[in-house]
Amino acid sequence: MKTGLYIHVPFCIRKCPYCDFYSVPGTDESLKAEYKAAVIRNTERYLERYPDLIFDTVYFGGGTPSVMPADFFDDVLGSIKERLDKEAEITMELNPKTADEEKLGEIRRSGANFVISDESTVFLKLRMLCALRKMQVLTTFQAIL
Repeated sequence: MKTGLYIHVPFCIRKCPYCDFYSVPGTDESLKAEYKAAVIRNTERYLERYPDLIFDTVYFGGGTPSVMPADFFDDVLGSIKERLDKEAEITMELNPKTADEEKLGEIRRSGANFVISDESTVFLKLRMLCALRKMQVLTTFQAIL
């Protein structure tokens, strides 16, 4: 059975006043490592319980998923690679302040093929960087249209 997978990343640079999602500002790397292990452990348990699932969509939301080290995406996607549809859309919310060209390349190599940004002031830079990495960009404004 095909389904989507949402992975919440509760870390961000700072807590935005409009955000009602659970998130923790700061960059405690040990907490991020523990979180990665928990996500992988819980995902593996879920897959054991539902052996027929195939993911056609994986969405990393938050918080700000792009504050995570690139190995987070490598390891999480690696843990479900046998269950990923070959045409799966892998989307990540991204704050351009947390991703330079090198980081976008690492994210792309992990399998992400779509990023979403709501920071219109840096949209052009993000679009250029993503074009270099053959990734699609969707801003909040475009999503509403």
